[in-house]
Amino acid sequence: MAVATETEVQRVPPAGKTYDEDWKPLGLYHENIEAYYKEALMDVVKITARTSKLKSVPITSISDETWVARDELQKDPYNMKRINNVGYCYWKEGQHEQSLNVMMRGWKRAVEIPDAKIRFRFLMKLAELSMGLWKHRQGLAIFRDLEEPVDPQALKAYLILGTQLWCHNGDMQQGLKFFKRCIEGEPYEAAIRIFAVLVLELKKVGGYEAARSSMEQLLPNGHTADLVQLDSFLESIANKKTDVSPDQLKRRFHIGLGTIATLAFLGLLYWLETHSFAAIAAAKEGRL
Repeated sequence: MAVATETEVQRVPPAGKTYDEDWKPLGLYHENIEAYYKEALMDVVKITARTSKLKSVPITSISDETWVARDELQKDPYNMKRINNVGYCYWKEGQHEQSLNVMMRGWKRAVEIPDAKIRFRFLMKLAELSMGLWKHRQGLAIFRDLEEPVDPQALKAYLILGTQLWCHNGDMQQGLKFFKRCIEGEPYEAAIRIFAVLVLELKKVGGYEAARSSMEQLLPNGHTADLVQLDSFLESIANKKTDVSPDQLKRRFHIGLGTIATLAFLGLLYWLETHSFAAIAAAKEGRL
């Protein structure tokens, strides 16, 4: 019997339910990047900028579809189709860690997935979830197993993820290489929004200024307001990092108290030890 997680209620699998054994194609984070092209620039930043780990959606119980799919996987735990489909069900319900954990079983067996598109989306989702959960080295290792897609939408998602993962792993040269391919051939309004999606990663690796220079070459005459907005956004992020939150102050206070208490205890031990030696020496002199 399956053990319930913190977010689900243990129950009996739904009676009479059957499972659809077709391969489920996992979605990609930026496969519809063109949807951002008409959004205000800073709205794109707010929607896409991630400054913390992915968090799973709070749920009281998993759906019948997920329950039955998981039950089928337990009967055949090495079945790649079922691994893919359970990962899909968890991802669809916003259970990111569970989705990643299930699909990681099939990472090195992804070549067994017969459909190239399904295989690409399986590995892409593994890399995306790894990055979202701050497992950046794992994400890059998975990404390097991907075959570059031909489909334009999938290619754009691939290039954006590649930029992010190379930057998170400290390779500015590769990050900039992927970024330049992201904006290659794009009109300014599209390119600046792709740049907005990637500013945090480019800044992190030290490639923001070089990427900004590439954007300046696409600027309409005298149109620098967008870049100024992104500069201001990054400056505000940097200022927030230097601010100390109340929780941080409280933690530092407790650390300070602990340090003082430890030093006081060590001082007491030293005092007791020296006085003990003095008492022993005095006793010896008295006997002499």
